[in-house]
Amino acid sequence: VAADSRVVLDFVELSPNRTQLTLTHNLFTTEAARDSHNDGWPVCLDYLQTRIIEPAVYIAIPQVFD
Repeated sequence: VAADSRVVLDFVELSPNRTQLTLTHNLFTTEAARDSHNDGWPVCLDYLQTRIIEPAVYIAIPQVFD
């Protein structure tokens, strides 16, 4: 995470077994710093989904970058 950026995680329970995660990463100091994260977050979230969350649980991850 860039020194002067902000990461916010919002969790919304959709049902007893489903939670929506919205990740917002903003306040980058440069466009280059922002662009360098475009590949990192999807990899991180894919790891979360495939390695930590039960395989039967599905999470939808819309990719929105500020």
